[in-house]
Amino acid sequence: MTTKEFLMQAFELDRLVKSKKYQINLLKEQLINIKLIIGGAHQANRDSVDILISLIADLENEYLQDVIRLLYLKTSIATAIEKIENPTQRLILNERYVHLKHWNDIAIDTNYSWNAVHKIHRTGLDSIVIDPELLNEKHVPES
Repeated sequence: MTTKEFLMQAFELDRLVKSKKYQINLLKEQLINIKLIIGGAHQANRDSVDILISLIADLENEYLQDVIRLLYLKTSIATAIEKIENPTQRLILNERYVHLKHWNDIAIDTNYSWNAVHKIHRTGLDSIVIDPELLNEKHVPES
């Protein structure tokens, strides 16, 4: 895995975490609606509710595991970025891969042009050293 592929895992994992959170919220809304509809209905409906509750619990466990994985990954990335000597490169890489900001936002926040941000980013990528053991770890689960 290349350095950039390693760094980009934070974006992938962040999207996965947000997607699971969205799914959890949808399932919870469905559960509320189902409970309102069936009220004191018969056992078969209560079994359906129990199944839905179990699905939500499983998804919440996966969500928490992914959040922990994302925090670990961001900490690893931040540690590697902090070893770069150039403070501007550190700033740009930190904004991009730890704070997961878009290029335009980085340019605005740092008061650099979009082109300058990309140039600093490229040189920063050349400067960063990721622990080889980390490069061999896949932090984003296979779909």
